[in-house]
Amino acid sequence: MTPVSEEPLIDPEVIKDLEEQVQELQYWNPMDIHNLIDYPAEREVAYVPTQEEIMQDLSTNPVPEDEVEADDSQESIHVKATEALRCASLLQQF
Repeated sequence: MTPVSEEPLIDPEVIKDLEEQVQELQYWNPMDIHNLIDYPAEREVAYVPTQEEIMQDLSTNPVPEDEVEADDSQESIHVKATEALRCASLLQQF
């Protein structure tokens, strides 16, 4: 992973121009341009587990395939090809 450089990614002239535009609008409580462009919460990085941690999580309490129950809550409906074609032609009419 490549670290992000600390140097600003936005041209200081652009920031200065944006600050001048915000001042011209005369907002009562304007947002800081630096905070808007480089929001501090975006610097927080989520936890990324290592390969060893992933393998350890997968190896704890594995469920054997023969113990996995199949989902029999719905029976499959058998439809004849001729019936399916008839229904498809009806749908094309709409």
